[in-house]
Amino acid sequence: MAQDEPKELALKYVNNIVVISFRLEDITSNITVYKSGKFSIGRVSEDEKDELIENIIRIVG
Repeated sequence: MAQDEPKELALKYVNNIVVISFRLEDITSNITVYKSGKFSIGRVSEDEKDELIENIIRIVG
């Protein structure tokens, strides 16, 4: 099985990713937003995660 070169692999996906970083109610976290509408959240405490997700949906929705 042939493996893609790391640079080539990154370039395949880079056009589909937008990365934003912002502060929301004293929470600073990296948010990766995909053009498909999916997103991932960097390190954040479990207690803050639900509130952060709700706020992201409100902002981008």
